[in-house]
Order: sequence, then C-alpha cells, then structure tokens
Amino acid sequence: MYSYSEYLQTIDASGEIIRGLVETAKITQPTRMLCSMAYASFSGCKMLHEYLFNAIPRWESVRKDWLVGLDNGITEPKSLEYLANLKNSTVHLYDADYLLDNNLHARQKFHTKIYFFESDKNDSIGMFSGSANLTLSGLFLNTEQAVSSILTNPTTDDEKLISTRIHIQSQNFKHLFDKHPIFSVEIYKRYKELSKQKQELVKNEDERRAPKSISADNPEFNLNKATTIANANNYWVEVKYVVANLGTGRSGNQIDLQRGSRVFFGFNVGKVPKNTVFGKITINYKNKDNDCNMRFGNNQMDKLNLPAPSDLGLDTYENKILLFTRISDESFTLQVLPLSNIRKFIKLSVEQNSSYKMKSGRKYGVFT
Repeated sequence: MYSYSEYLQTIDASGEIIRGLVETAKITQPTRMLCSMAYASFSGCKMLHEYLFNAIPRWESVRKDWLVGLDNGITEPKSLEYLANLKNSTVHLYDADYLLDNNLHARQKFHTKIYFFESDKNDSIGMFSGSANLTLSGLFLNTEQAVSSILTNPTTDDEKLISTRIHIQSQNFKHLFDKHPIFSVEIYKRYKELSKQKQELVKNEDERRAPKSISADNPEFNLNKATTIANANNYWVEVKYVVANLGTGRSGNQIDLQRGSRVFFGFNVGKVPKNTVFGKITINYKNKDNDCNMRFGNNQMDKLNLPAPSDLGLDTYENKILLFTRISDESFTLQVLPLSNIRKFIKLSVEQNSSYKMKSGRKYGVFT
C-alpha cells in the first residue's frame, strides 16, 4: 500500500512537522532510521527522541544513523553528544575533518533535511523530507513544509516501482554517511571550541525563535508538552478548592496550577527548589490591569496569586473555570466562567491533543 502526505506548518498549525514525522514512523514501524540533517539543536533532538520513543514500541532497539552538518558552527555541540548517547545510535559528521581544519567554513554547503524509516519485518519504507532542520523551531514553530511517502507491503507494479526508487535513494544516503567521520570525543572537543568562538556571529535558530521558557535541560515535563503549552494562546484550568489565604471569612486568591504550567506565562519550565519566585505577570480582567505574582510552592504546584475575588466583583474562584488568553509575552486576559463550560474547553483541547489532568483529578488544557 502506498500513501503520500503533505504537511504545512504555520503560526496557526504548529507542530505539523513533528506530527508528520511521527505518523511516517508509526505506519512504517521501522527497524532502522536514517536522518540526514543540515543543522541540529539539543532541544530539537530531545523532542524528536521523546516523540518517537512514545510512538514506536521498540524505539530504543531501532538502529539510528545520523548525518549532521557542522557548517559555521550552527549545530549545537550538545545535540551531537545527545544523539551519540542514544541506544543503537551512530552519528556521522559531514565533512568534519575539512571543516575543523578550516574554522568551520564549508567548501560545499551541506543542506539536506531527510528521514528514512525502514522495516525488515514487513518490507516497509517511509521517506519524510522538507524544509525543517532538526531543531525545536523547525519541528514545531517555524513556517515549514514537508512531504511523506510510505510503502507498506507493495503489491502492484506502480507500488513496487516507487518502493524501489525510495530504496535506491536510501542506499545512496547510506553510502554518503559512510564517507564522513563518526562522532568522537576528539572531534566533539574541537567542534565545541570552534563553534563557541563563532557564537558572536552565529546563533542556533532555537535561540532566536524558540521561547526561552522551554530551554531548560531538565524540564518539569517532556518537551513536546512544554512546547505545546508555551506556544498556546489560551490556558484553562478547573478550580475547585482555594485556600483561604486572605484570612477568615474572605475567599482566597492563590490558585494552584499543575507544576510546569508556568511555561504558558513565560517562566522557565526547568525544575526549581520549593518557594522559588518566578516573577510578575499582568492579568487584565474587564479592561483593568492587575500585577500578579507567580512562584513554585511547598506543595510542588505553580502558584498564581490573582487579585482578591472581591476586588474583581466576584464572590470566589472556587468551582469555576479560569481562562487565560495571551495578549503578549507577559500580559494575559482572564475570564472566570461557570464550571458547566468545562466540556467545551476539554473538546477544544482534545482536538489539539492538549487536554491534561492533574493527580487530584482536576482538568486543564491549552488551545490556539
């Protein structure tokens, strides 16, 4: 069977590239993957691994071959180390000897962006190729395009012809891989030093494009979830009990959010000690701006201090849905809605694979 798909990632359809990649891999169920990529970032490599690890039951046993470019020091050194440390993974570095001897100036620009997924079990092969680099920005955020061709158990003459052509292309890339050095500690150290010298002039695209809030090496949750939340326009949360932190007889204003939810509000998702203060954001309610503090509490929840309900003309935040909508990086509108709205919000989030639940059972999610 042959399938062909096209993917267009835009500001209104983030994550299309990673979705297409995962779909190609899931249908193929590969025993080997080849990836030839001009540039890579640590966060992009980590995101790809997390997605494929969750999608492919035996992902760690899949043979992984990478060919990565070092032109101009754009590829992050730690991305190479990360790929090399994956199970059954071999990293080739395009023209590394020449580049390291010539201050990372390429004699011929290396610009491929292609994946092959091959299966020995069902004669399947998938090819995914497009404009996106192996960066978080390319996989999830930038405007990018890609196409996917998948053959599973080809039977017709046309299917067999297409399968043969993709296999020939895959074989050509395998020969290309073999021509270039394999990652080593010596190459890594030399490249790390040279790329560091170039950082004044060249920045990895994730540094320019990806939100700083998801740049942590040790995030509270995986990068695909962090990226989804950080780039959403709307965040909603079911609120039940609120601690009476303003004193007896007064409704509380301290809202407990799932740990890591702070990434929506622009704060870093990296793990922090209890009682870490993240900072202030502006919450606009009925055209009035309010400065609100956010911190990481003793109970390991992200705590957002909203205005006292009475200051907004409300009785309480309990048994409500709070909907935050992004105005800018540090400014958000707030709507306080009846709990009966929850099905609508769950539906909106489910459609975008961004509906979540806390350990307590409280629901929350994001949508564009």
